[in-house]
Amino acid sequence: MGCCGEGRAALHNSNVAAPGMSGKGPGGGSATGAVSLRWLGPGARTVIGPESGRRYAVSGARPMVSVDRRDAAALVATGFFAHG
Repeated sequence: MGCCGEGRAALHNSNVAAPGMSGKGPGGGSATGAVSLRWLGPGARTVIGPESGRRYAVSGARPMVSVDRRDAAALVATGFFAHG
């Protein structure tokens, strides 16, 4: 059983997937809309959506990002995102 800190540590890399989820890649299902999330983490990162496989560029200078609805819950669960 892993610790919640292990998933958060994964987001410190420049290109990461949300912890505990495997990316299914683009075309892994139909788009179900977008959700606005706010980046709460340090620095700039490229985060890979665990369901859509899409890449989201986030930073303190541009903290708002529109993400695929399928990715939203897992990204918020990392503690590095909040609903917009």
